[in-house]
Amino acid sequence: MENFHAKAYFRLIEIAHWIEKEVKEVLSPFQITHAQFNVLKILAGSHPKPLSAQDIKGRMILNSPDLTRLLDRLEAKQLVTRTICPSNRRKLDIQITKSGQKMIDNIQPQIKAAVKQFFQEDLSEQEAQNLYQLLSKVELG
Repeated sequence: MENFHAKAYFRLIEIAHWIEKEVKEVLSPFQITHAQFNVLKILAGSHPKPLSAQDIKGRMILNSPDLTRLLDRLEAKQLVTRTICPSNRRKLDIQITKSGQKMIDNIQPQIKAAVKQFFQEDLSEQEAQNLYQLLSKVELG
């Protein structure tokens, strides 16, 4: 008898690695990492409201052990700004810049195109909904 739980687990790992490879290829010309892209997407989603590093860390899909250094790199590329929060001087307000938003706007269609064959060609809308519902049953640590 086949162990479909194990098969599903290994298939998810294969798919995750494939998606990561495709996304890295798209991001390479922009000279940013997947984690940096994740932070830019989070900041773009909250714009114009600034976020703290703690807020960003809580929303990150791709965990970065050193968020401060990641933000340093994004700030050096002028993709984000960090300013002292007026209401709490111990906190930094982090926002995406116009350059950061423009980069997201350029990258997003390329990422969608890179992974579309998995998400759109082989799956109907109903199948994609079923897959999402099944994956939602997976408990994340």
